[in-house]
Amino acid sequence: MRMTVDGLTRRLLGAATAALVGASIIVAGHAGTMAPQGATAGPTIAYVAETAVSVRLEADPTKADPTAVSVRLKADPTKDPAQPIANGFQATSSFDGLTSQDVFTAYGTRFSPPSVTGDVGPAHYVQAVNGLVRIFDKTGTAVTAPFKMSTLFATLGGICATNNDGDPTVLYDQLADRWMLSQFAFADPSTPPYSQCIAISQSGDPIGPYNLFRFAMPGNSLNRSATFGMWPDGYYMADSQYVNGDTFAGVGVFAFDRVKMISSDAAVRANATYIYYNLGAFVAVGTAFGGMLPADLGTVRRHARGATARTTGQRVRLGPAPRRSRDDFGRRRAEPAEYDSARARTAR
Repeated sequence: MRMTVDGLTRRLLGAATAALVGASIIVAGHAGTMAPQGATAGPTIAYVAETAVSVRLEADPTKADPTAVSVRLKADPTKDPAQPIANGFQATSSFDGLTSQDVFTAYGTRFSPPSVTGDVGPAHYVQAVNGLVRIFDKTGTAVTAPFKMSTLFATLGGICATNNDGDPTVLYDQLADRWMLSQFAFADPSTPPYSQCIAISQSGDPIGPYNLFRFAMPGNSLNRSATFGMWPDGYYMADSQYVNGDTFAGVGVFAFDRVKMISSDAAVRANATYIYYNLGAFVAVGTAFGGMLPADLGTVRRHARGATARTTGQRVRLGPAPRRSRDDFGRRRAEPAEYDSARARTAR
């Protein structure tokens, strides 16, 4: 069993500890019943279970997709172009992404409501709906055909290469010019082990290849509704934990070793770790503590060196942080804490 904790891991541990201290101050005096947990309160440090490198995805040979053509927006003749726009926002292009029919073609079923996510980079938009992914350029032209996220993990093998259990994440890391795609995986939602599958591109090209990781989740809590954020010292994740896929047990907070995961050295990547705090063991479980979002460095705006990432929730903000900015918060909405446990047993 490897017990060495390097400098970066110590910094991540310090950040997670600061976040936890902030949480304990904010929620002090909040009464309630603690849910049973299979994992300790934390911190827990775990090494990556499996890692590999993917092959490059195949580009769509037709390139142009009639269902994904950019459309020039028409000016509103009733509006004065010299006057400011109400929300200060103008779309430069609009195009159709993945459809319900695409998902049905791939999986033979439809999901209602779907789990939809995506992110934009300098030249591409990458979208995921449930376990289906498609890459577009910024004119709306499809670069790939729709593909299952498990396709990325073919060279890794195991459950990440066979399962598309959903709750996808697409995140663009603008500091390293990388793409991160992730989803959870399990053989049986009522029985651990549970896994988080993470693919990180080796360059700014979302076609790949990708560095591949499978992380085994701690304890016996299903890692539902995971949300991610990028910060210079780590990829942060918050999930909604369900004991054996059924009973809501609060929030789990993770800090993945970003520096090792984007390394070009396979030996370094093989030592990637995460730090985990089981916040469900510290605070009362319920609607007051669910649907958390990790901080995401959504712009290249400068922050204080060593600034700690935040995690935000419905009523809770964790840890010290730089000046408040809307760019500091995650961009995807998590499912509420009272999510129907029956969906956990049937989601694919």
